[in-house]
Amino acid sequence: MTYNIHHANPPSKPNVIDVEAIATIINKESPDVVALPTLAGTNGEPRVLATANITVNGKELTIACTHLDAQRSDTNRVLQINAIMEILKNEKNAVILAGDLHRLTVYPSLPPCALTKKAFPYC
Repeated sequence: MTYNIHHANPPSKPNVIDVEAIATIINKESPDVVALPTLAGTNGEPRVLATANITVNGKELTIACTHLDAQRSDTNRVLQINAIMEILKNEKNAVILAGDLHRLTVYPSLPPCALTKKAFPYC
């Protein structure tokens, strides 16, 4: 499950931090894995790629989670995607890329994962 929790501020409750409401939603879905691309931060904060190695049915997987920048041009998101692919290219495990990836405004029908088809053929 990927869930952009908006800094634990539910859209239905402006200016309120409600971690319990977020936890309730996640628990209701009962996911095996949760990727939370927006835990904290402010505009202009550097973007990161969080990774974790897990074992599923005896197979090692790498979960990677990020939040691509939605405030700048598509060029910035393409650079971010390229950086992610560079970081993950030598990963020995299968990789699941999750997060808030945003569409490219220049190509609105093109999902972000289309840029990563070579590295992530099943997206």
